[in-house]
Amino acid sequence: MKYSYLELKEDLSIGHEVEFLYNNEKYSISHNEKGWYLTRFSDNVYQSFNDSEELLEKALIGNKRIKEIWDNVVVESIF
Repeated sequence: MKYSYLELKEDLSIGHEVEFLYNNEKYSISHNEKGWYLTRFSDNVYQSFNDSEELLEKALIGNKRIKEIWDNVVVESIF
């Protein structure tokens, strides 16, 4: 399934969450009442942000922003 960065941005803005694979690592973008999180499943390392826009602007995987890697991820689920 092709899932563009624009679709990701729109879905996060209305509260959806996403799980994806990048470089053989599983990640999730999720939220709760305290904020938004980018989490790597293998070791539960996470980055936290105030909102989805801040996450998309500042979250890093390696030294790259999500927008930079998005064409190379495999989306597993959107909920």
